[in-house]
Amino acid sequence: TMYQNGAYSTATSIRKQYKVNYCFPVSGSFAIGYGPELAYNDALFSTFFVWNDNRYRTSIRGGWGTRYFRNSAEYEFFNSKYQFWEKRNYLYLGLEKKFRIKKTIDINRKCFFAGAQVMYTIIRFRGVVFHPDAQLSVSPYIGYGKTGKYIGYGVRYFFYDTDKTGLSPHRISLYFTVNLYHRSNEKFLTKCSMCY
Repeated sequence: TMYQNGAYSTATSIRKQYKVNYCFPVSGSFAIGYGPELAYNDALFSTFFVWNDNRYRTSIRGGWGTRYFRNSAEYEFFNSKYQFWEKRNYLYLGLEKKFRIKKTIDINRKCFFAGAQVMYTIIRFRGVVFHPDAQLSVSPYIGYGKTGKYIGYGVRYFFYDTDKTGLSPHRISLYFTVNLYHRSNEKFLTKCSMCY
């Protein structure tokens, strides 16, 4: 009886531990990327990283975006509009979810995705002492990505709140990635997926 109780307790502990560990994300790949973020009257360039989770098909994306040149933008002060040559930089961090194109296609290789990123924007003017306060905003986005064992590419659309500057908030981002770490394990890819 004692042996049976001991065996039962051990089996229960193993099941509980396995269940807890099974809920944790599984690191699938880590990549760095670069690409332009284009609007009809503006262009910025982003350097970023992407960490992919194989279990829940999610990704964390973060990076730094900048404009290498200054662009004309309108700002309103004391009920009057003024034009400035603007330099813009921002840091961002976001979370995205992958969606399968077809059930037969590996979602980690080719997929649609949607997410949102928090952006911290810093703006400076040429030849002017004062500048706007740093801005914090949330930017939703959707996109399509394709990833190989070593490199990948993708395109995404995102809405970037540019306030009343006259710059378009609608952006198309083209990017290329290089995988620094890549892992594929079938037991994690076929279970616990929210994408089937």
